[in-house]
Amino acid sequence: MEKGKKPFRLKYEIFTGFIIFTLIFITFLWIVQTVYIEDIYKSIRVSAAKKTAHMMEEAIETGDLQALAENLSASQTLCIEVTDAEGCVCAGSDRLMNCVIHHITKEQMLELARDTEENGGELLKLVSRVLYRPELEHLRDYPMSYDNKPLPDTAIYCLAANASPGGERLYIFINVNIIPLTATISTLRTELIWASAIMILSAALTAMIISRRISGPITGLNESAKALGRREYTARFEEKGCLEVRELAKTLNEAAFELNKVETYRRELMANVSHDMRTPLTMIIGYSEIMRDISGENTPDNLQVIVEEARRLETLVNDILEMTGLENDSSPFTPVDINLSEMLGDIAGRFEKMTSHLGYSFTLKCEDGVWVRGEQRGIEQVIYNLLSNAVNYSGDDKRIEIELFTERGRAMTRIIDRGHGISEEALPYIWERYYRDEHHKRPIVGTGLGLSIVRKVLERHCARYGVESSLGEGSCFWFSLALAEGGRLV
Repeated sequence: MEKGKKPFRLKYEIFTGFIIFTLIFITFLWIVQTVYIEDIYKSIRVSAAKKTAHMMEEAIETGDLQALAENLSASQTLCIEVTDAEGCVCAGSDRLMNCVIHHITKEQMLELARDTEENGGELLKLVSRVLYRPELEHLRDYPMSYDNKPLPDTAIYCLAANASPGGERLYIFINVNIIPLTATISTLRTELIWASAIMILSAALTAMIISRRISGPITGLNESAKALGRREYTARFEEKGCLEVRELAKTLNEAAFELNKVETYRRELMANVSHDMRTPLTMIIGYSEIMRDISGENTPDNLQVIVEEARRLETLVNDILEMTGLENDSSPFTPVDINLSEMLGDIAGRFEKMTSHLGYSFTLKCEDGVWVRGEQRGIEQVIYNLLSNAVNYSGDDKRIEIELFTERGRAMTRIIDRGHGISEEALPYIWERYYRDEHHKRPIVGTGLGLSIVRKVLERHCARYGVESSLGEGSCFWFSLALAEGGRLV
């Protein structure tokens, strides 16, 4: 915004714009109705004469010239006369008291016909009013062409036509009177004064109503947006007004809903992280104090507890850092060829050792030598997080199935648990940050970021992924990667 220029409210901008438009329209109307009305009127009358002449020409062969002349003369308020090359009248109609063509001599009519032939078969004469005076000199005193010059009181239009191909030559004369508009213009000016006043008043009222109708909903959106800016994520935007404002309000309501959801997840994350950090920190501090204060407690078992709890803290921190890095896309993508069969076997073996004392069992059904191209650490993290999720939600039987097979040039990996499952309403949200199912169990510590990290890594690999689940029947998480060059190697 320019310095020193104070912005107007929207309703004032709309009001001012509407009034300016009305003033411009009224000005244009005044100019047309008072300044150029005579020129427009004269052009219309001359055009009517030309059109009538051409209609008479078209009817020479097919119609009754006299009847047509009388009809056109009456409807257009003009005079018509059709003569042959000798000046004899073939048809005509006299509807004007001051008609020129019906009060000139035969010789003068023939002279007009000759002028028409010399002018290419079409002639327009603009003359002053001739009241029962047949002198042809009056016709010669004025220009032969239109050429934007003021029209006099009478216009004569002459058109030469053939009665038939190679037949008799006929001349069609049209005479129109051009009535002075001085009184009409005076009347129009009086009417325009009243019309302009009424239009300005109506425009002001209309502009006020429209400006309030448009700016009102936007003002409401602005107030709600300010509340949203103050982190009041429960703010709602009224969906009223024109279509664009309604769509904007709907979009902002969706944005507020998403922000509120993210804020809820953030709080849950803080609660989860605080809970998950408090336990290992308590263990680390407690065992450290025991080893410091009590003689003989500096044992390998106590040290192992401290190490394990420190690793739990490390997992929490790494998950948060990993998610931040993926969202910021801060690390370069460096794919390599990966033996996915071997990787799945190694990670499943580690999980089995880690959880065997808790009764978990892993069933591995993998094709051998399946190679894909991707980031070693990223794919490992996907498998690790999906297996962690399966352990957390595996249910009472604690049985987890892992499958790997190839189809249509891709490696399909499936990780299946027989736990509680996921409701249809929750399926769209499980890949989002901080999301936790309300039936969550915690045999292994998590932050609610695991599946969100999986989604980010797989999208970075342009992989296909998804979940199949229903309540009471467990879940099947799957992802599909393109085979590396060479495909399946044994």
